[in-house]
Amino acid sequence: MTLRVVMRREVPRKTARRTMWRMWSVRGYSSRPCPHEPAQVGWVALEFWIEAPIASREILASYEWELDDALLSREVRAEFVGSGSRLEA
Repeated sequence: MTLRVVMRREVPRKTARRTMWRMWSVRGYSSRPCPHEPAQVGWVALEFWIEAPIASREILASYEWELDDALLSREVRAEFVGSGSRLEA
């Protein structure tokens, strides 16, 4: 059974589509906007998730580090703020 690791980040509204597309096509992260979540003015909250064969609360930080690294990678180059993650069955 796989688990879904969901991580919320805020990105500038003007680059949100590009960021979501690149994260999917280059890194394999699914994402969706969360327009009802509070965000800074001009920014939008996004949820990124990835299916994990094994995951526990103890290793969520490593998934967050991988996401942040992917957002900052040469292929994506996204400006973002925020941290945090959760597991979904």
